[in-house]
Amino acid sequence: MTTTSAPGELPGSALTDEEYGALRASAALWIGTSVLITNQLGQILVQYVDYRDTCLLPGG
Repeated sequence: MTTTSAPGELPGSALTDEEYGALRASAALWIGTSVLITNQLGQILVQYVDYRDTCLLPGG
């Protein structure tokens, strides 16, 4: 995406709200973590969520 600015206008200030949102979303960095928790028997703690067909490791 290329935009041209008018003389004296700050670069990027001509973006619409939608263009700005798309630019921010494309540059977003999502960071998360998962943990593996076991008990003395070696069983693994998993999390069941209603928005997935599989289980997940706990995390955030």
